[in-house]
Amino acid sequence: MDYLLTFQSMHNVMKGEKALKALPIDATIMPLPIGLGDLCNMCLRVKQIDILEVVKVLKEKNVPLVEIFKIGGTDQERIYQKWQT
Repeated sequence: MDYLLTFQSMHNVMKGEKALKALPIDATIMPLPIGLGDLCNMCLRVKQIDILEVVKVLKEKNVPLVEIFKIGGTDQERIYQKWQT
């Protein structure tokens, strides 16, 4: 399962990537898909089964998240659903 993590700034995106890759958790910086908000225009795509572990790590490293989206759909049409704890 893949997720998109959104942040307020590019600084937080890079800080989040560094924190996750140190574990190692597969995290990739990518452009924020159109329609997912007026935030930083970049986000992190995370391949992680346990998204709660990702959230825990980012909190421990003081990296503020804005929203998390679960990625679904097909290669031709992606669907982004807000993830709720």
